[in-house]
Amino acid sequence: METSTCRVRGKAGLPTVTYLPGAHGDATLAGAFGAALGDGVRWVEIDYARSTSVGLPAIAGSVLELLGANGVHEGWLVAESFGSQVAWEIIAAVGRGESRFQVHGLILAGGFVRYPFRWLVGSARAASANLPSRAVALLLGGFVRWARWIHGSTPEKRAAVESFAARRRAPGDFAALTHRLRLIRDNDPRPTARAWRGPVWSLAGRWDAVVAMPLVHRWLRRECPGWRGAEVFARSDHMVLMCQPERSASAVHRAISGGW
Repeated sequence: METSTCRVRGKAGLPTVTYLPGAHGDATLAGAFGAALGDGVRWVEIDYARSTSVGLPAIAGSVLELLGANGVHEGWLVAESFGSQVAWEIIAAVGRGESRFQVHGLILAGGFVRYPFRWLVGSARAASANLPSRAVALLLGGFVRWARWIHGSTPEKRAAVESFAARRRAPGDFAALTHRLRLIRDNDPRPTARAWRGPVWSLAGRWDAVVAMPLVHRWLRRECPGWRGAEVFARSDHMVLMCQPERSASAVHRAISGGW
């Protein structure tokens, strides 16, 4: 059975930033953001296992085990889209005393608490689960062409798109992505967000067509005691870390230093 993996760059003792990817499940689209963070942080990338059965508690538990095995016992979580659901579950596990990992803060990158339109993600999951392989290949090809046009402005970003596409062709990858959509549909981390008092920030794109970020920010502002604020990038869509890696990295540094 495939297991989650972890890569660590940087020396122990530096502020640690752990990246939790979206529903695609890996760090292929976060390379430019990680590079933009520079050498002043310890950068940790997580790739989820391609599973169609494990739930969010098991995913969060495997991430915490990986972090501990790699000597990472504290730090900030940068949670992209689906990764926000993993992050809330990590915070819940720490709160239940199941882990000694210290979460210094959470930065949502197109992330959310409970997905605002559960029927929509449920419909997307149902449709994707019944797609024939040829349709999946066509959709992937269309996404790659679009991503090259929108995001492929540098050699690093073009390489990230190509790596992303290559991983999507791996056996079981699309099924795992579909399973993660179900996890989003069924998850409700609002009690955790209401209870946690650690700092919560948000990075969002103005043209995010996947998540209704104004609704997410309104709920966090009203219900989450740790809410600190959001930065909305005018020239970004849902993939804010890839669209604006330098500005995203600058915001993360400000959050870590308490200057945001």
